[in-house]
Amino acid sequence: MKLLLTADLHLGRSPTRLPATWQEEARTVNAWRRLVDAALEEEVDALLICGDVVDSSNKFWEAVGPLEEEIRRLAQAEIPLVLSAGNHDADVLPQLLQRLPKDQVILLGAQGRWQRHTLQRHGQELLHLYGWSFPSTQYPEDPTLLAQPDFPDDGLPRLGMLHGDPDAKQSSYAPYLKQRLRDMPLDGWLLGHIHAPSLEDGPPWLLMPGSPQPLDPGEPGPHSAWTWCPGELPQPICPARQHYQRWDLTLQEDQAPSPSELLGLIQQARTEESLSGRISLRLRIHGTVRDPQQLQESLQGLQGQEIENLYIEEIENLTQIPLDLEQAQQSGPLARHLANALQELPEELKSQLDQLRHDLTELRVFEGLPALNDSAPLLRQQMERLLRQVTTESKGAS
Repeated sequence: MKLLLTADLHLGRSPTRLPATWQEEARTVNAWRRLVDAALEEEVDALLICGDVVDSSNKFWEAVGPLEEEIRRLAQAEIPLVLSAGNHDADVLPQLLQRLPKDQVILLGAQGRWQRHTLQRHGQELLHLYGWSFPSTQYPEDPTLLAQPDFPDDGLPRLGMLHGDPDAKQSSYAPYLKQRLRDMPLDGWLLGHIHAPSLEDGPPWLLMPGSPQPLDPGEPGPHSAWTWCPGELPQPICPARQHYQRWDLTLQEDQAPSPSELLGLIQQARTEESLSGRISLRLRIHGTVRDPQQLQESLQGLQGQEIENLYIEEIENLTQIPLDLEQAQQSGPLARHLANALQELPEELKSQLDQLRHDLTELRVFEGLPALNDSAPLLRQQMERLLRQVTTESKGAS
């Protein structure tokens, strides 16, 4: 048995911040057609979509045609479609299903009640599905606390489907604890709502497939659908043809690179990322440069350009003028002390900073934040910042 798993299609919505030449191919209905292509090519036993199939009620008519067309293709191959409703399509999805063949499309957990459905194909029972759907566009309670069907012990695989806000203490979108999902006797969970993909091993494994087609720059990185066979972990398939990326480039020399040199650095970063398809890029430039005006002219020549399936949507210039420590010695007592400190941080101060970093990392209020690493670079960065300010003020006063 093989299943195709996905969520958060948002049919009817168009990705943002793309050049006009990319808009047509990037439409979510085209991602839906590619999903059906993948289902047919992989000869899966069912296609499962965990919530937000349609973006909202005002996209109803735009979604009807593509849904009906592709479901007919699935029906011809006898591949059932299993859906759950998310917060975006809680109202519209039941209306859409009235127009679709009931023996081919299954809405799991309608009206906010957990439901068990035994999936069959060619008269053979394949697995038990457990699912819950949003009864309305907002649902501030934990759906895992509701009454649930029994879990039969008949040897069939068991898979759950839930669209909601994982590990959120408060949310209008079905907040739940992932630990409660882990406590249920299932093989895995297909989840929805978060558009960034993630997979946690099990049993049960927890798959947040993410949106198969990224919708805005807030959804960087690779996106895809997933396949699953019992006894294995889900695997990504059918990668999106368009991506949003955020890259940081650090200039290694003080000289401002030309537009062609900058483009070479960008292309090198793209090769290292190993991403195929089109990329809409937000770029941040770090480092030091002696001629900021020349660098700015180079950046202006690239921003908004479409070059070989790479669209440079935004560039943020975070470079600074390199420090001249010898000159800083002549800019007053404070600048002189800072310049001396930058040349060699006292070991005692670094030790105190490292202890502070350790204490902060251990505090519960910092749980979930990235770990703080070596303190010295952070201190050096702030000291350089202060030294630039002091030397600039000194020049202005003179």
